[in-house]
Amino acid sequence: MREITNAAGSLNEFENMNVLARQSLAQSLGLNVDQMSEMLLKQEAINQLGAEGEKATSNQLKAA
Repeated sequence: MREITNAAGSLNEFENMNVLARQSLAQSLGLNVDQMSEMLLKQEAINQLGAEGEKATSNQLKAA
C-alpha cells in the first residue's frame, strides 16, 4: 500500500487533482476514485497514529 500512496501523494494532493487526473491515476493502480480516496484517508490516519506512538515510546524511554 505504501507504494500506491507514494505514487498518489497525500489525500490533499489527490483531492487537488482535476477529475481526469484522479480517474487516470486511480485507474492506473487498478482502483476507482472512491477506493483511492478511502485508501489515502486510511493511510494518513495510520501515519498519524504511528507518529503519536513513536512520540509516546520516546517519552517512556526518556522517563525510564
